[in-house]
Amino acid sequence: MRVGLDLDGVVYNFTRAFQTHVAKCKPEVFSGDVMQEACSWDWFEKWGMSRDAFLKEMDCAVDALELFWYGELYDHGIPKMVRHIQEAGHEVHVVTHRFSGSERWNAEVATRHWLHSKNGIFPDSITFDKDKTSVKTDIFLEDNVANYDALERAGIKSYLINRRYNYDWDGRRRVDSFQ
Repeated sequence: MRVGLDLDGVVYNFTRAFQTHVAKCKPEVFSGDVMQEACSWDWFEKWGMSRDAFLKEMDCAVDALELFWYGELYDHGIPKMVRHIQEAGHEVHVVTHRFSGSERWNAEVATRHWLHSKNGIFPDSITFDKDKTSVKTDIFLEDNVANYDALERAGIKSYLINRRYNYDWDGRRRVDSFQ
């Protein structure tokens, strides 16, 4: 079986990592609790940060080797679960939409460092693509409803991990955690 995983919002706590960066580097912008989980896709607007400013700050954070280089796992059991899946004879494929930084490779280098060196996660492949269907998988764990729907249309059995920003009772297959 080929298992697909998204990173941000599933494995990597992107919101907390970005909030930590902004709280440290731009305290005048940050007015929230770093421990607070995002309630919407546009959570940064609650700080008065436009989408353009958010994307620019993401680039700065990636270039500074903070975002994607450091950050927390959503669940500390994830590395063990990935190994367990692989030891059972299955493949794990990460498909992530990470293109921040002044150079595309900055996000890629940081992502590989975070997965391998920081967390001991060694998927069978890592693909940087907005289209989560670009890698043939049998099952996929995702947090974005639009990506979930696209995966389902492509015939890939998908699970939407429950997050405050995607929570509704709409009949999609959902899970509360990676495990």
